[in-house]
Amino acid sequence: MISGKYHRSIVMLVAGFVLCTTISSCNLFIPPTYSVLYDANGATSGSVPIDSVEYRKGDTVTVQGNTGNLARTGYGFSGWNTNADGTGTAYQAGDTFAMGSADVTLYAQWSHSVSAIAAGMYHTMVLCTDGSLWGTGWNFHGQLGDGTWDDCRTPKYIASDIKAVAAGYAHTMVLRSDDTLWGTGDNSCGELGDGTTTERHTFVQVMNNVKAVAAGSSHTMILKNDGTLWATGYNYYGQLGDGTWENRFTPVRIW
Repeated sequence: MISGKYHRSIVMLVAGFVLCTTISSCNLFIPPTYSVLYDANGATSGSVPIDSVEYRKGDTVTVQGNTGNLARTGYGFSGWNTNADGTGTAYQAGDTFAMGSADVTLYAQWSHSVSAIAAGMYHTMVLCTDGSLWGTGWNFHGQLGDGTWDDCRTPKYIASDIKAVAAGYAHTMVLRSDDTLWGTGDNSCGELGDGTTTERHTFVQVMNNVKAVAAGSSHTMILKNDGTLWATGYNYYGQLGDGTWENRFTPVRIW
């Protein structure tokens, strides 16, 4: 509130209101103004909208959209809320509300946007629409690919730039956007296809020019961009389809 004392024989008009009509001294009153602020609330890129309007109590506020392309790894933007944890009043772009008697902060809200999932025996891999990979569950053999052997009870961020995922009993295979194939976890039967039986707790590259991948309990099937089929890993029952019962430690062509 702004006020000032005057000693003139005039009629004071502010915002269309008569404030003083006496010849004696009077106080000038200007109603306070309030702002609407936008908070990125954990965004990893982009910028928040700027609302430069100075609102007075009762003024109508129109909520802005995600004009600065805010983004957060593994999440999709889902609107705004008066509380960072989403427990307040939710708004979408174009919604309106009446300004109160205090500044308002609107926090970006985020929700996971999942495109694919793969389940091993005791671990789960989740692929989000932004290409981020998340994992949870049993990690005794490093099948989550997070560089540890620690189990997780909630999905943990693992990697980015992933377009497909497959999970075996205790190994995980991923296909990156450049069509390279990578694997992590148990490798006792050659299921990772890296030419060893060494267990991995971070992803190692296996092949190039791969179109799709599928994982069995302890073996992996690979479809390449040229339409050829390849296989690696446990083969006791002939599941690789190569005409033998021999385990393979690097991918062999089937068709």
